[in-house]
Amino acid sequence: MGAVPADQRLEILLLARSCLASAATGRIFSGMRNSKRWAGDVYIVAATRDSQTDYWVAATQREKAVAAVQQLLTPGWTATLTDRRISPAQVAVLRLRPNGVRKLRYVP
Repeated sequence: MGAVPADQRLEILLLARSCLASAATGRIFSGMRNSKRWAGDVYIVAATRDSQTDYWVAATQREKAVAAVQQLLTPGWTATLTDRRISPAQVAVLRLRPNGVRKLRYVP
């Protein structure tokens, strides 16, 4: 994996393991959309302050994604909806519940 830091390598391996397990059981796509347990559609929101940008994922309706992230930000941060997407396998790994919001470690 080259120059990837150890903590990132571990997260990549866990993501890969989870994706393989989901593929083996056919759970990557089944149950993600219209599920009461796990969120299906997610939106990537960029939060910026000064020259720093953090990315968040919101399992909300598109119209509510920015507001959901903005509620978690400290004053001085501005949230904007992006065009970035993550794969269904990545959504499955996040295990976001409907209306859940989580800060991402990596830029999607």
